[in-house]
Amino acid sequence: MGQSGKKYMYGLVMTVICIFAVAGFRYQNQKEQEGYLIPQKNIYQIGILQDRRTPDQDRMTEGILAGLKAQGYTEGKKISIHRSEAGSSPDMMEKLAVRMEDGSEDLLIAVGDKATRAAAAAKGSTPIVASGAADISQLREDSGKSYITGMNDVPSVTGQLDMASKLVSVRRLGILYNPSDPASASQMQRLRNAASRRGIQLYEVALTSSGEAADKTRLFSGHADAVYLSADESVVSALPDILKITDQLGLPVIGQDENMVRRGALAAVTVDYYRMGFQAGQMAGWLLGGKTVPNDIDPAEQREFDMVVNMAEAKKLHIRIPNDIWQKARKLYLYEGQSPRP
Repeated sequence: MGQSGKKYMYGLVMTVICIFAVAGFRYQNQKEQEGYLIPQKNIYQIGILQDRRTPDQDRMTEGILAGLKAQGYTEGKKISIHRSEAGSSPDMMEKLAVRMEDGSEDLLIAVGDKATRAAAAAKGSTPIVASGAADISQLREDSGKSYITGMNDVPSVTGQLDMASKLVSVRRLGILYNPSDPASASQMQRLRNAASRRGIQLYEVALTSSGEAADKTRLFSGHADAVYLSADESVVSALPDILKITDQLGLPVIGQDENMVRRGALAAVTVDYYRMGFQAGQMAGWLLGGKTVPNDIDPAEQREFDMVVNMAEAKKLHIRIPNDIWQKARKLYLYEGQSPRP
């Protein structure tokens, strides 16, 4: 190659480099203008929005703080945290979300699906990290906001059905759920698909008010071999009434989460909400300092689940725990007088 050819190639390479540099600068500048990229600061202002105080949501919040700390962000040093709780009030949730989206926070962390939806509905462009959302990708599409990422709370419906089949001979499974709750309705569709593949018939009962829980639960008599409960608010608030009736009917209850097992359900295959929060906290740490934007972090979900068995309930219902479940279960509730072996 002659001298003129070398000069031509050198000029071409430099032109390409300049084009990429300008494009990168424009991309960075665009993100800053849109508010998606968090600029570097000595102290970042973080808002944590929580629907209500429940064991699961509290565990997620603990995990979030631990995840931030693992990324080098400790409260009082690099971050200042402002926590708000709606007390299960939709109006209060909306007001808190609007207040946090007014631009005073550098990052908003939403705990639970209701908090995530409220944050997405509020006007503003504050980056949002969710923990325990129903479907962040769908929420991005519905709201038109790409600056939301985080951890989805996706119950292992296949795990729940498999556990139910091993504990009880299940041909008919009763389902109590709230069709007006988006997360519950989405889970119901996954249950239908999974049950169909396993040859299990579902007996679906809609529950929209906790006051009708006892009467609705009695409908399972003669129609179900076991009952599955989703963790939507209508079901959880009426859980004592529901479990009282299922005990009278002699029906084992498979719950969505550990809290239900603690309160009297037979078993659950559940996510670890501390781990979920920890992963969301790590995502929040990635956003701080302007290294990336929410749209570049794919929403995720847990792939590992815990088996939880209530041994007192198993004894009451005369259910023998199979060896494989006994060995895999991480949390077993052993009570005085029970054998330590199945």
